[in-house]
Amino acid sequence: MEGDETQYYFIKMINVSLFSAYDVTVELLEVDRYPTQNGQMNDRLRPLTLVLSHISHIPGYRPSWIRKNAPYAIRVRTSEDLNRILSNDYKSVMVKVSLRHGLTGLVKVHTKEYTECSQIKNGKFEYGLKFGSLN
Repeated sequence: MEGDETQYYFIKMINVSLFSAYDVTVELLEVDRYPTQNGQMNDRLRPLTLVLSHISHIPGYRPSWIRKNAPYAIRVRTSEDLNRILSNDYKSVMVKVSLRHGLTGLVKVHTKEYTECSQIKNGKFEYGLKFGSLN
């Protein structure tokens, strides 16, 4: 769409297993930490919007000499202002991925938490297994 000035944040995920992943659900959550009366910290989770949060199939990893493309690497995106969230010392952003393993059918949940603005890079991801930036 021309004239769309929305800024998107992309999150890259790679299926490094030889087996496919099915019924992949991605959640993006704002984690708000607040103190309790006994000095501990509680977490309050607020869902953030993703453009696409469900993927039916992600193929397993194959080296580039076998498969010339990289369908095992996917990106999801959000238009939420992640810099604003991460600039608060008591907030972080959590990515939660649940999927069904292609061989066993077992469900697994992976989480990754981002706590600082320095973890956000401006640019485009490198191809395939790499997480570096092209810029």
